[in-house]
Amino acid sequence: GLVGSEMCIREKYKFYDLSGRLVKSINLSGNSEGTINISLQDIADGVYIVQVLQGNGELLQSKLMIEK
Repeated sequence: GLVGSEMCIREKYKFYDLSGRLVKSINLSGNSEGTINISLQDIADGVYIVQVLQGNGELLQSKLMIEK
């Protein structure tokens, strides 16, 4: 829920390579002011599918290109 300008975060992030292999999974919970920083230094350059399971059960999916 919203408390002032902070949002309560309960989300799961999963990063898959294009062959469908899970390369990183992150569970987030707590408060955020709208910006979430996730380190991807341990993931090689390339294109990935990111799935976000939100606390309300909604599943979002998008492509992400990583270039360092």
